Amino acid sequence: MERSDFFALPPAIALRVLFDCLGEDAARKLSQKEKPIEPRAPKFDRSIFRKEGIMWASETSFEGLVFWHKRATEPASDPKYADANVKQAAELARWIAWREWYPDAVWSGERNREPVVAKAPSSKPMVYPRTGGGNRPPPPPPDEDINQDSDIPF
Repeated sequence: MERSDFFALPPAIALRVLFDCLGEDAARKLSQKEKPIEPRAPKFDRSIFRKEGIMWASETSFEGLVFWHKRATEPASDPKYADANVKQAAELARWIAWREWYPDAVWSGERNREPVVAKAPSSKPMVYPRTGGGNRPPPPPPDEDINQDSDIPF
């Protein structure tokens, strides 16, 4: 079989052909290996904070998750973020394990206490604007009927 013929085979068939080509020693070592345990899909989505807003781990590709996991394991510039980074790294590690098995799967679960079906994973996931928390509404415009120079505030 030519190299191009082998690579044209469907992956499952190519693996069978490759396994049959292994020598007895390699086949014996392979049979001694334990079968990896399939990870369960995460129940809760994880937000990844960006300057422009947040993106979701469920919509991020395997490579993107690895990048953000590496960033979370780096020492924090401010010690008050160290615990949050440890938690972020642990949750992203669960997402990485699941994405290794299912790189193109669409995830469904809970996000912000609501059931959701996420978009397909992407190397450039959508960044959503932040809601609540740090965003304060602008103050109301001053009332023109109030005399600002008066000692009485109303």
